[in-house]
Amino acid sequence: MLIDAQYIRALEVLKKNKAGHEKLGNLLLEREVIFSEDLEEIFGKRPWEKKHIIPENGLTEAEKKVASDSVPLAPPIDTKKEDKKTIV
Repeated sequence: MLIDAQYIRALEVLKKNKAGHEKLGNLLLEREVIFSEDLEEIFGKRPWEKKHIIPENGLTEAEKKVASDSVPLAPPIDTKKEDKKTIV
C-alpha cells in the first residue's frame, strides 16, 4: 500500500511539473550544462532553505583547516630507480 501511494504521488508530481520538465529538457539540449539558477527560473525556489552546501573541491572550511594543520607526509620512495652499484 505504501509503495502504491508513493507511486501515485510521484505520477502527480510529474504531471504537475510536465511543462517545467519539457523546458528543462530543451534547455539541456541547447546548453548541455545548467545551474541552480536555471532550475529556479523553471521550477521556482525550493520551499526549504539550503542546509548544507558542498564546495567545488568537496572540503568544508573546517576540513580545510584540519588538512592545513596536519603534518605533511614524507615524499614517496622511488622504487623504480636503478641501483647504481657496479657488478664485476
